[in-house]
Amino acid sequence: MNLSGVASALLEKLPELAEKMALRIRSEVGAYQDEALIPLDSLRVSCFSNAHSS
Repeated sequence: MNLSGVASALLEKLPELAEKMALRIRSEVGAYQDEALIPLDSLRVSCFSNAHSS
């Protein structure tokens, strides 16, 4: 698989990867554990956007 194939495969998985990143951040970083301060959906969208723009 060439680099464009890898990139395409990762883009297809990006929603799933963003979910996993958000859950991991939520579980490991104290500042992100309070749902009232940072809703999980907002964190998920942020993870997706940051990974997609890279």
